[in-house]
Amino acid sequence: MNAQSALRQAEANLLKADQDLERLKPLAARRAVPERDLDQAVAAYASAQAAVEDARATVKTTMVIDRVGLRQAEANVSSARAALAAAQLDLEETDIRAPISGRIGRIEVG
Repeated sequence: MNAQSALRQAEANLLKADQDLERLKPLAARRAVPERDLDQAVAAYASAQAAVEDARATVKTTMVIDRVGLRQAEANVSSARAALAAAQLDLEETDIRAPISGRIGRIEVG
């Protein structure tokens, strides 16, 4: 969730930087604003683009890590089920059954 939130924030920043740049271009063409302002807007736009690309890469990486974690958890569940089945088999083999019925007790010799 954090990676997706960061991506949305980066995309919003890119949109703002694009809007600022598009507003300044015609003003800079008429020399109504200093060239430095246009340079800063171009740099801000490029920086915002890089931030979006980085955030997208982070989202993809996070998704891959989440899938790997899910597969690991599924493997752990399978392993635990196998261990449970083995323990149940071992438990069944521990029952002691007498070949004859009756009571077993201590014989007292007097």
